[in-house]
Formats: sequence, C-alpha cells, structure tokens
Amino acid sequence: MKLLLVSADRTTDSGVPTNLGDALLTDALAAGVRSRGHDVSVADFGALRTVGIEAREKLTGPWGLIREIRNADAVIVGGGTLLQDDQPSELFGGLPRLILFVSLIGWISRTPVVYFGVGCDPIARWTMRCLVRLAVKGRRVWARDLESVQRCADLLKIKVELAADVSLLFADRLGDLIASSNVAQSNQLVLALTALDAQTLTSHAVARFKSEFDTIVFVPMHQGEDRGDSESLLDEVGSQIEVLRGLTWEDTVTVFGRSKMVIASRMHAMYISAMVGVPVAALGSSPKIDAFISEFGISRIEGIDGWSAITPLADAVSVAMARARVEAQLDSALRHLGSVL
Repeated sequence: MKLLLVSADRTTDSGVPTNLGDALLTDALAAGVRSRGHDVSVADFGALRTVGIEAREKLTGPWGLIREIRNADAVIVGGGTLLQDDQPSELFGGLPRLILFVSLIGWISRTPVVYFGVGCDPIARWTMRCLVRLAVKGRRVWARDLESVQRCADLLKIKVELAADVSLLFADRLGDLIASSNVAQSNQLVLALTALDAQTLTSHAVARFKSEFDTIVFVPMHQGEDRGDSESLLDEVGSQIEVLRGLTWEDTVTVFGRSKMVIASRMHAMYISAMVGVPVAALGSSPKIDAFISEFGISRIEGIDGWSAITPLADAVSVAMARARVEAQLDSALRHLGSVL
C-alpha cells in the first residue's frame, strides 16, 4: 500500500524538528510501516527537514494535504496526543481542525483513514469535543494507553482498541545507538522539562543537584522557534548548567544513555529513558504523565526540589509488553487497511 502518515511533527525554519518527541515517534511509525513492506510518506506543514532518518513531504496549505491524501491508498493519523484541544485560545484551530480535515477529505476521496497509537487528553470545550468526535466518527482508533481508551469512551463516546506509544517500535534502534556511541555512562543528570517547569528551576535546586551529580545538562525536547523549553530558564540558572541546543532525537538518545538519571516533564523523554534503561523521575501531573507513571511504575516528584537520588527504572516487563502490543496492533491496523481497499 501507499500510505500517508499525518502526525503533530513539524519542522522549524531552521530545518530541525519543533518537538523531538514528535520527531522520534513519527520516524518510528514510518519505519515500522515501511518494514512491513509498504510505501509511506510523512506530511509536514513546516519547512524542509534537514536532519533525521525519515524524509518529510513538505506541504503548503490545505491543497497540498488534499493532493497527498488523494494520491495515497490510505492514511494513518498516528503517534502522539492527537486527540486534544491544543490551542484553546483559537476558536477553530490546532489538532482538532487538522484531524477533522484529514477525515473529511478521506471520506470525500474514499481514502481509508485510521488513528494509530494516539493519546487522548481532556477536552474542556464542547465545540472542540464535537470536532474531534466528527474526526474519529466511523474510524478505527488504536489508543496509546488505558487512560486514553477510557477518555475516548467518556468524551468521544467511541470504543477504541489499545495499542501503545509508537516510539516503542524503535526500542532496538535506540539500544543500537547507545551501543555504537562507545561512550561510558557518567554521573550525569539530564533535565528534560517543559517551558513551564523550566521556570521553576532555581539556583538552590541546581546546587542540590551538583552535590549529587558531576554534570547537569538541560535537553530542550521542544525547540520550536516560537518558544523553546530552554528559553524559559532563569538567567542565573542557564549560566550554571549546560543547555544542549540543536539536538536531533538520535543525539538525545545518546545523551540519555550515558547519564545516571533523568528528571522529565516531557513524556517522550520518559519513553527514551525507559527504552535505554536509565532511571527517570516524572515532574508534574498532566494526563499523559499520569498514564506513563501508571503503566511503567516510575516515581513522581511534586516539584523540582522534591527529587530523590534513589529513582527506580521503568518496569522492564511493562515496557516489553507495551512494545509487543504496539507491534501486534500495527500489524492489525495494516491488515484492516488492506481489507477495506
């Protein structure tokens, strides 16, 4: 099949991913589909991607997306928290508009559409819930976690199937990256925080970290030119730690793999940690973080000062089960698409 993959991954004007987590999961899903013998192209409404292992199809406006959908045998809307109201200040925009548009063009052009490995966050606005309900109406949906399955039932009034996060399709590749880097593990702490949480990082917290770790690095998982995670750091903090800007997700994996511990409020920083076997503590209580903690048994800290040097690894059995589930369910999704063509 000739498949089009639509995700939240976008490219900045500098040619790098806006969000490293979205880039990782999109590459993983595209590679997973291709490894099963299908042709896949990845839609991108940003600039031309200059880094990464999976090329992007640069689209200009809705007509470009219409053309790609009509040229495809089927569409996979997948990876990431696509079922959410990501731009609450906009009357009609963001991900709800995107997935509704994709679904409508699919219906008009008779191009099958499925949703695979998607997360569902609470959607407060009634209008946005309606848009998302219309987008998934009559479509098969594989959700990322049990909480998303339940939220789909409660908010969207649909039954969905459980898969897992599509980044797990790259578990072996991440291990290979670590092995090929030939860099020994060091007493290093990685901070991978959202812009909001980065603001809470104080000199006092940095001093506590320095009493336990030889090196402290900040990895901005969001590096969009609008406002990257690291841009929210206090001036006095930014001068005391090393901020690693301009990374690819592959670079990020090697940084994590040689570290002793990760503190994260970015979900895919947690997934990377789980896949490479580095202890990770979750900061915050967003729905996606709650779901990760529930499934993989990592520790939570209520504030940046609440960390503990004793941090458990993600449960290896749960990670292996989730990985096996996403592999099997991707096969199921592709069989479904083949059966309706």
